[in-house]
Amino acid sequence: MNNKKIRLSISLLFFFLIFSIASFAKAEYAPGDIIVKFKENVIAFPESIKALSLHSFSISSSSVENLLSSLRLNSMKKIFPNEKPPIEAFAVVGSKRIKRPDLSRVFLLKFPKETNIETLVQTLKTLPEVEYAEPNYIIKAFIAPNDSYYSGYQWNMKKIEAETAWNIETGEANTIVAVIDTGIDYNHEDLAGKIILGYDFINNDDNPIDDDGHGTHVAGVIGAITNNNKGVAGLNWNCKILAVKIMDSNGSGYIETAAAGINYAANNGANVINMSFGVDADLKNLLQDAVADAYTKGCVLVAAAGNENSSKENYPAAYQDYVIAVAATDQNDLRSSWGVPASNYGTWIDVCAPGTDIASTWLNNNYVLSDGTSMAAPHVSGLAALIFSQNPSISNENIRTQIENSCVNIDNLNPSYAGLLGHGRINTALAIGLPIIEISSPKNSSYVSGTIAIQGTATSTNFLDYTVQIGYGTSPSTFETICTGEHEIINGSFGTFDTTQKPDGIYTLKVVVRIKTLLTSEITTTINIDNTPPQVTITSPKEGEIIKELVTIEGEVKDANFSYYTLSSAKNSNFVIISASSTQSANSILGYWNTKGMEGIYNLKLTGVDLAGKENSQTISIDIISGKAPSVEIKGITTPGPNPFNPQTQSETYIYYNLSNNAPTTLYIFSISGSLIHKRSFPSGENGGKAGENLVGWNGKDLFGTTVGNGVYLYKITTDMKIIGSGRIIIVR
Repeated sequence: MNNKKIRLSISLLFFFLIFSIASFAKAEYAPGDIIVKFKENVIAFPESIKALSLHSFSISSSSVENLLSSLRLNSMKKIFPNEKPPIEAFAVVGSKRIKRPDLSRVFLLKFPKETNIETLVQTLKTLPEVEYAEPNYIIKAFIAPNDSYYSGYQWNMKKIEAETAWNIETGEANTIVAVIDTGIDYNHEDLAGKIILGYDFINNDDNPIDDDGHGTHVAGVIGAITNNNKGVAGLNWNCKILAVKIMDSNGSGYIETAAAGINYAANNGANVINMSFGVDADLKNLLQDAVADAYTKGCVLVAAAGNENSSKENYPAAYQDYVIAVAATDQNDLRSSWGVPASNYGTWIDVCAPGTDIASTWLNNNYVLSDGTSMAAPHVSGLAALIFSQNPSISNENIRTQIENSCVNIDNLNPSYAGLLGHGRINTALAIGLPIIEISSPKNSSYVSGTIAIQGTATSTNFLDYTVQIGYGTSPSTFETICTGEHEIINGSFGTFDTTQKPDGIYTLKVVVRIKTLLTSEITTTINIDNTPPQVTITSPKEGEIIKELVTIEGEVKDANFSYYTLSSAKNSNFVIISASSTQSANSILGYWNTKGMEGIYNLKLTGVDLAGKENSQTISIDIISGKAPSVEIKGITTPGPNPFNPQTQSETYIYYNLSNNAPTTLYIFSISGSLIHKRSFPSGENGGKAGENLVGWNGKDLFGTTVGNGVYLYKITTDMKIIGSGRIIIVR
C-alpha cells in the first residue's frame, strides 16, 4: 500500500435513503399471486371473515367460478379488509372531480406457485366481470448511501457501479470475509460490531488489534458500516469480517504467519480471504500449500498484485489456479501510478479494481485516502462476498467466473498493457447478477456452411431468458433473432441456423441473457459463412490421355477461404494421395506423379477444400503404360507403439517393419474418413527405405503442423505407390 495518510475533513455530506416504487413489464412478482378487482356484485364475501377458500363465498358469475376452480385456487382475501363500497361515487379534490375507487372489491388470489401467472392475468383481463388483474409485483428500494464521505470521496464505488448492485444485494451477516493483514481496529466507529476477533499470529494471542492501519483500511473497503450517516460505505454492507493478524506495526510478517493465517481463516468459517500482501520470490511450497488447502475448502482467495511497476509475478497473487490476482486502476480506468511506484501487470493478472485515492477507515476513528493494489484487492473480496450472500450454494470457482466474465475491458485505454491487465476492471452490477454465458460452437473466427448447431451455456441463479442473434460484419448496427428460450442451457444447444439463408461473409453471432432483475449480459463470436465450394480444374493431363513414368499435373484450385487441395489416384476405388498443398493454384503445377511400375486405366482426382469444410473435386481417367515396379517384399510390420498415442505427453509413435531390399518408401496417415493427415517419404537405403529393420515415427500433427484430435487414424506404407504395409493408430489425449 502506498498510504498518503490524508485526513478527510469532517463535513457532513448526507445522502438519504430514497425509496421508489416502479412497475415493469417483466418485473419480479410473487409466484402464485394475482391481484384482482372484480366489478360490482360479482363476489358475495361474508363481512365477518377476511380470507376464505373457494367454496366459502358465493360468485354470481359461473364463468369466473369455473375458471378459478379449474385453476386450483388455494385462497383469496381482501387486500383492504376494512374497506366498504363508497357512499358517494365521486369526490371533489380542489378543482378536480375524482371517482372514488371501491377498494372493497380488490382481492389477493393465491394459486399454486407453478401457475403461469402472466397467462392467467391475461385471461382474467378478458372476463367482463373483472375490472383489472395483475401480478403481485415486488417493489425494491433504489439506494445511495448517506455516509459522510461517500459523495465527495468514494469515486471507486460509483466507478464499479456499486449503487446498481446494491439494489440487488447488500450482503448477509452470515457471509464472512477474512482480512489476513495487520489486524483491524475493531473499535472503529465504522466497523464496530462487524468484526469477528480471530487470532494474532504476531503476538500469539486472541487480540488481533491493528497497530499499523493497513488492515483497518482494507476492512473498511470490504465492509464498513453503511448508511449510518458517518464515515465511508463498504462494498458489502452486512458481511462479517474475520480479523487475522499476520503482520506487525511496520506492515511486515513472514510466510509462516501468512500461511498460518490463511489456514486459520479457512478453518474458521471464512467464505472469502483477502490477502493484501505479497512477495516477489517464487514460492512453491508452504504458502502455496496453505492457499491450495483453503481453496479446496471452498474459500474465494483474493490477493494484491503488488506496487513495483513490474510484470514479475508476486505471491500469493500469482497462484493462478487458486487466487484472483488484482491490479489497480485510477478514476479514468488507467493502470494506477503513484509517482515512482505503480501497479504491477502481466499475463498472470486476473482483474483490476480501483486503487488510487481510496477513502476508508483508519486507526482511532480516522479516515484516510490510500493508494495501492492493497486497496484494489478488497474491492474484489467485497464483490465476491456479495455474490456469495446472494447465492450461498455457489462454488468459489463460479464466483471467480462471474467476477472475471463481468469485467469491463480496458485494454483500449491502456494500449501499452493490452492483455496484461486480466479480464479488465470489475463491474459489480454485472457480476452480482451476471449469467454464465459461453458459445462453445461455432468457435470464434471459424468458417461454417450449411446448417450449424449453436451450442454453449447460458445459466444464472436469476435466469429469465436468452436470445440468439446474428448480424452482418464485425460490428453490426442491427441484429436478427435466430432463436429464443426461457430455459437455462448448460453445455447444450441453443438451436440451429441455416447459413445458406445469408450471403457469404463475416457475421457476428450474439447470445443475450436476461435475468429476473432485467439486467442483461451478452457474449459474441465472429463466424465466416462460406457456402461456395472451391473451383477445381485439371488442365493437364487431359481426359483419356496416355501417360508414362513421371507426369507433371497442372490445374487450378481457387477459393476465397481456401484451405488445401489433394491429388490422388486409384486403379479401382481406393484412392491414394499423390500430393497435397495448402497453397491455392491458378493454372499452375499442382504436383508430380511417378507412374513407374503402374499400368492400365487409372482415375486421377483433384479435390479442393475450403476453411468451412466445403469441398469440390474433378476426376479424369488416364491410361498408364510403363514397366513393372521393382520387387519389394515386406517381411514384417508391428502395431505402432505407443498405441494408444498421446501427443501431449509423448513425442512420437513408431511403426516398425522389415524390407527385403532397399527401396524408396512413403508413409501415409489418413483420417478414418479417408482424408490425408500426414505424409513422409524415405529415400532408398536410409531409415524407412533400407533393407532390413526400419523404425519410422509420427509426431501426431497434420500436414499444417496442427496436433490432430482424438480418434482412429489409418496408415499405409508404400513403395512406388504399392502398398506394402498398413495398420491403425489410436490417439487418446
